[in-house]
Amino acid sequence: MDNYDDIINLEHPTSKKHKRMSLHSRAAQFAPFSALTGLEDKVYETARYTETRHELTDDEKNILDINMQNIMENIDFHPFVTIIYFVPDNKKKGGSYQKISGKIRRIQETEDIIIFENNIKINISEIMIINIENGIKP
Repeated sequence: MDNYDDIINLEHPTSKKHKRMSLHSRAAQFAPFSALTGLEDKVYETARYTETRHELTDDEKNILDINMQNIMENIDFHPFVTIIYFVPDNKKKGGSYQKISGKIRRIQETEDIIIFENNIKINISEIMIINIENGIKP
């Protein structure tokens, strides 16, 4: 004789005062919960990859200066350029490299920014590479 032979075939007791809990409510009792609020976000943030900013060599700086001067001299023609620039991460060390192509509307030297015709602004100090693409000669 097993331990539960006497009750195994009995009907499940049902309360006469309380209605039966829905399956949805019963399942919610056993749903996983986060004992450490925010842990998942912290793990994601730690695992998120950021790149280290490359420091320009003297030769790279010279090329960048020549291209910037060329753009400034021809700004009235709204030169079409492709720029690779560094965007520092707001939450941790490093950042990411971005690439943008378009016509330059103006350069605000006092604020150290380039403004494209679509109003995107790039900080000049974050520029790594400039390629002038519409025939302006250095």
